[in-house]
Amino acid sequence: MEYEIGQSKKEVFKLLGKKVDKHSDYQNSNSPKIELFGINSDVKPLQTYQNVQYWIAQLVKNGRLIDNELDKLFYKLIELNDNASSSMKEIKNILNELFSLKESLKNYRIDIEEFVQVMSMTEHQLESNISNTAFQMLRHVSDTYSKIYDLSLNKLKNISNARVTITNMFLAVMALGISLSSSSINFKSFFIKIFRML
Repeated sequence: MEYEIGQSKKEVFKLLGKKVDKHSDYQNSNSPKIELFGINSDVKPLQTYQNVQYWIAQLVKNGRLIDNELDKLFYKLIELNDNASSSMKEIKNILNELFSLKESLKNYRIDIEEFVQVMSMTEHQLESNISNTAFQMLRHVSDTYSKIYDLSLNKLKNISNARVTITNMFLAVMALGISLSSSSINFKSFFIKIFRML
């Protein structure tokens, strides 16, 4: 899913249709003019109590869509092993998919911030915790993104460490074998004993 800046707002305008025109010059009676704070006047229709609810519902819906994409990546990642024989390529592919969602997450954050700024200048803010809902959704999606990123790096590190350990063990056994063979011990019987111990 690619989320664009202003997407939730556009979807609400489309949903409301002609009802938007009725509120195009809406001004909360006890609130400052939004234009004074650098907010585009296109949000004026969304300042009515009912339209604010449509707006937050659309933001949460889109947040859940982003979260669903992240969950798919997370469960794919959980199923991957991180031992020496595991493929790093699959984990790197998940990281690439995660990075492709970074722009959507950034755009979603910008929309949440605009919503919260508009809410802070409406009288509805006094009677509702709607802004908290928006921030909770943003925090949840951001936490999931970070969790996937951290787990991916951890799995890649575990694979690298396991491969280094196996390589070091192999080199140590080879060095021991070479040193023992030069000491006139039967090289073949030495390796047979080593493999039996494993």
